[in-house]
Amino acid sequence: MDFSFNEQQELRRRSVADFVDREVAPAAAQIDEEGQFPASLFQKAAELGYLGIRYP
Repeated sequence: MDFSFNEQQELRRRSVADFVDREVAPAAAQIDEEGQFPASLFQKAAELGYLGIRYP
């Protein structure tokens, strides 16, 4: 059984990983220290279509 990603799934995976590297990782320590909800990051994720994704 092949569990590798197809081309579309791999593109999505890379896109999300790039977003996390670019937007989330640099702010993670500050978010943790302040204990604040990162609404701006969630807005950006929503604009990119990353919220509510359903994959089997």
